[in-house]
Amino acid sequence: MLRTFPFIFSIIIFLHQNGVEAQQLRNLSTRIDSVIISQKKMDFGGAVLVASEGEVVFYRNYKLKAEDSFSFWIGSLSKQFCAAAILKLQEMGKISVQETIDNYLANVPADKAHITIHQLLTHTSGLGDNYAADGIEYSSKARETILSHSTGEPGAYSYSSDGYHLLAIIIEEITGISYEQFLHEQFFIPLEMKETGCAGDQKKWQSLLFAFPPKKKNGNPQEWSTNYGYKGATGVLSSAKDLLKWKNALLERKVLNAASLEQLLTRHVPKRSIHYGYGWNLFDGSKGRVMVHSGDDDFILHSATLRHYLDKDLTVIVLSHHGYYRKSPMANLLAAEILSVLFP
Repeated sequence: MLRTFPFIFSIIIFLHQNGVEAQQLRNLSTRIDSVIISQKKMDFGGAVLVASEGEVVFYRNYKLKAEDSFSFWIGSLSKQFCAAAILKLQEMGKISVQETIDNYLANVPADKAHITIHQLLTHTSGLGDNYAADGIEYSSKARETILSHSTGEPGAYSYSSDGYHLLAIIIEEITGISYEQFLHEQFFIPLEMKETGCAGDQKKWQSLLFAFPPKKKNGNPQEWSTNYGYKGATGVLSSAKDLLKWKNALLERKVLNAASLEQLLTRHVPKRSIHYGYGWNLFDGSKGRVMVHSGDDDFILHSATLRHYLDKDLTVIVLSHHGYYRKSPMANLLAAEILSVLFP
């Protein structure tokens, strides 16, 4: 059932009571569609989804077949899956976020043995954002390479994709299976996320309809070889509808229990005007509490953003395969335009 936005139009309750909800929703959809189409210089292509109370009220593809549901490279938005996987293992009693990495990895250099799982999750480990494991196919070599780099001062926030690559390696060490298999078995398959997969998974679980970028031809990421530079920090492919399904299940505690969800969304570390939880940026805006993360990759020209307003129960998801506009990821720019419609 389509839902309305009572916070957008103060008169919406009156309209609903008088049987004109459908027309109001059509007007809203027209306004969203118009603002997207008007951005001609941006040349947006991708998928846009808006949901209220977990239900889709607007969904449309741009410069893609209208009837299909495409999967996109979601970049650093993938970190939320890695964070959830760590907390799932903690629920199983196989890991503690307060323990140091040398409890789970062999041959950790002495200067890095103090790093905790919590610090990896919150970008406070001192590890860099070097993508040190990029191009490496073997776990032992990836681990050694990441840990061979010098570190900054632990405790302060410093964005680190290397830290999330290391978390994926730890997940593999604990479970004895690939990171991708763990995500599928614990999350994607139980939640019927049939439009979600991983780079290098060789379509083992499901074959996705990938949104190929028109300006770069680097093939289907599912068919790439194993690369530890994609695990944990990035590398997930998903659709707008599947990301909504994931967000709904997460907040309904179908993915993690109440204690784990609280850890995931706790404001652990200040990051300028906002805070970082586990795989999520968190802040208070003019419309209440917000959880958000974005991702982009110039190698494949995809970008993604998922923004959820907790107090309004409003979700905006934008996925793009059309690269950048004035050096900014297309998905982030479009999301800002859509929010101007939702919160005039």
